[in-house]
Amino acid sequence: MSVHDLYTIISNHVAVLESKTASGKMGIVVDAAKALASIAKSEIQNEQMSRQNMIIDAGGGSALIRVVLDAENEEDQWWAALALIQITFGNERVIDRLIDLSKAKQQSSKAKEAFDLAMALTIEGPKLCLVEAAASVLGNKKRYASDRIKFAIVKVLTNVANKYWPSHDLLFHHGILELVIPLCRSSNTPALVSAVIGLICSLSCNDHSRRQLIRTGVVRAIIPIARSE
Repeated sequence: MSVHDLYTIISNHVAVLESKTASGKMGIVVDAAKALASIAKSEIQNEQMSRQNMIIDAGGGSALIRVVLDAENEEDQWWAALALIQITFGNERVIDRLIDLSKAKQQSSKAKEAFDLAMALTIEGPKLCLVEAAASVLGNKKRYASDRIKFAIVKVLTNVANKYWPSHDLLFHHGILELVIPLCRSSNTPALVSAVIGLICSLSCNDHSRRQLIRTGVVRAIIPIARSE
């Protein structure tokens, strides 16, 4: 299969995800998300990264994020989130394309107003940031997210934290730790708790992030878990 053929297949599946009518067709979003996840996977690292990049260049990353945010069908959200896990795995370029580090920078009120106005006047609007979208899902801002959706989102964020340390400040800026730490105390899903611990471990590899972790109270949250093992 040529690169052109592969890109055409990817673009077709992205079109399904972006279609306003896709949510009304049983299984079509799920099938598209599964296909993108499958395409993004390869035993050869360079080939896998090339495929991941191709999906992002075709708009697949943003389309999947939008499904996770807006889909009313939980099954659609689940498979879109799983596809994001595969697409973000071990690929710094992909992660850089899907996040917006400018969100973490402190802005004066006047500068922020000017920025917001500029975004309102553009055709495309502000960049859809993966971390900001993840915070929305974890915080149940649009609708309640199931434990398995939160599990998948935390795994995506772990990919981000593992491969792209500049993203750590962005995770703290959007309050990701404040959203996931309570899951350690309240969740009845061991896999979700394990995923949260994995994210914390990824952040703790960075000395700067480690200091911020301590300030968020993460130690108090994980001590009972350590004692229970």
